[in-house]
Amino acid sequence: MRAVKIHFTMLLTVCVLFGCASYQPKASVNFTGRATTWPIEFIENGLACVRANIGNNVGLMGIDTGLIRQQMSIKPMLLSLGSARKTEHSVLLLDAMNGTFQRVYYQRLATVEIGDITFTDVEVIPEKREYVPTDVDGLIGLGLLKQFNLMIDYRKRTIDVYPSDRQPLEVIDWHKMKFKLDAQQGIILVINAQGHSYNMLLDTGAWNPDDNSVISIRKQRNKVVGEHAIEFLAGEMSIGEYTVDALFGSPVSFDGVLGASFFFKNRVYIDFTHSEIWFVEQEG
Repeated sequence: MRAVKIHFTMLLTVCVLFGCASYQPKASVNFTGRATTWPIEFIENGLACVRANIGNNVGLMGIDTGLIRQQMSIKPMLLSLGSARKTEHSVLLLDAMNGTFQRVYYQRLATVEIGDITFTDVEVIPEKREYVPTDVDGLIGLGLLKQFNLMIDYRKRTIDVYPSDRQPLEVIDWHKMKFKLDAQQGIILVINAQGHSYNMLLDTGAWNPDDNSVISIRKQRNKVVGEHAIEFLAGEMSIGEYTVDALFGSPVSFDGVLGASFFFKNRVYIDFTHSEIWFVEQEG
């Protein structure tokens, strides 16, 4: 098992509002079309990003399905330029990298535009965590992304965004996996290798800048031995061959992270409405 460090921006959150742990950040969505396309830009270490208009400024935002409870997090400088206003709502953030908590107050932006979609009265978290890449301005999290259905194509550098009422995808030569959307853990898939089963977080914010064929499994759960690429399955269906890296020190209940390597190998459709992932291996 190699000692390559995989980077991931996943964090767990515990929302606190006058003793209530159920507060959800708010944003109104204006999306009248049947589909829109977000062009992807990859920063040097491999994180997929899109451009967003925040007030009168443009920010480069990482796409992060591992940002589980939040819609967006934006760095304070851009929030300041976007005339953000502090709210009375706060959140305790558990940083999965080091196990520490911090209380942060939501800030409200009048508008955020991404492609043809406009969000109004957006409540976002000021992004101060040091492991977020310096060359991005913030993250778009699962709280926002799960409002849509997404076709993610890293080869074409596009994300096609569809409204949640789109009919289920039915493509003969594509593979389908069911997933569990857990409010505390995110998108959880069950995969297996060499007779061992793993509950994996699907996290576009997890990437390895040196090798796009790596996935991470918690050290205490890893039963897969060897430095060579190993085939992983969903049931009897192959999802590709990956080298396993150890995921250290994360106080989480899932077994590992299926990150950007999966999206570089496959064209992926995430159907949040029906809790399905469709994918087909990219050629070449």
